[in-house]
Amino acid sequence: MQDFNTIPDRSPLEPEADGFSVTLDGVVIRRVLSSDLHRLEAGKTPVLILPLEPMQMTVSSVDVGTRVLALAAHMPALFCARKTYRFECENGAALLHLAFDTKWFEELRRRCELGPDQVPRFIETCRHSDFSFITRMLLDHMTRPDTWPPTVIALCAELIICRFLTELRDQIDETGTRDVLSDAALYDVMAVVEKQLSGPIKVAELARTAAMSNDRFSRAFKAKTGKSPRTYILERRVEMVIELMAETDLSLSDIAFAAGFSSQSHMTYVFNRTIGLPPGQYRGLEAVEDISPLAARRA
Repeated sequence: MQDFNTIPDRSPLEPEADGFSVTLDGVVIRRVLSSDLHRLEAGKTPVLILPLEPMQMTVSSVDVGTRVLALAAHMPALFCARKTYRFECENGAALLHLAFDTKWFEELRRRCELGPDQVPRFIETCRHSDFSFITRMLLDHMTRPDTWPPTVIALCAELIICRFLTELRDQIDETGTRDVLSDAALYDVMAVVEKQLSGPIKVAELARTAAMSNDRFSRAFKAKTGKSPRTYILERRVEMVIELMAETDLSLSDIAFAAGFSSQSHMTYVFNRTIGLPPGQYRGLEAVEDISPLAARRA
């Protein structure tokens, strides 16, 4: 088991590289496997994980609960400061772990015009087209230090953090609170819904995934998608019912439970209210897949 901590509060740091870690002015970058990442302790500054391939992990912290992260390749996750995180990973995906000098990070925060109480409170993810190129540059420098000057690599680390901080800043409304659901957070929430669609899904769990309170998450989700979390979940269940009726010979009772409904009668009520027909009548129609109002609405 390996423990990775934020670097000490000291600057500047001497440049060095050995293929597995590189230390620059203000940032330490380590290349590790997710299967070796069991515990991560963040000190006075956040820490960042940058996956080199798609990966899924369950992250828990005593005071903020548990979150399932589904990360695409080169989609970094920023973990807030002063917390200890524990990980369960499904595979041994390669990733980069970035830890920051306190003064270095605070200078970036001020340059991005973000208040000290507005930095991540649990975990933030971010997507940007620059990240793939930046990741390749970081890897090149770790394996062939002469490829890029250390100052360029330090700028790459700065760019990743600045992307995060400016996105957080843009999500802050006039009252100073964050009621905006980022694209990355929405992606994480929808991934949880898809994974648990056949069983119970609690809005509280989705809110934890987005690092928001239940009320703020519900408002932010509706502002982002035009529907409440509960409505979105029910619509996804109805779509699953339509798919199962078209592709299987399961009974309506079995389909109801497979789609996460508590009973066939509950499925029938929701299906009829959403589609305008009971599922039994809908199943008897020809070319089921061509008449889905939900599919047409999504197109």
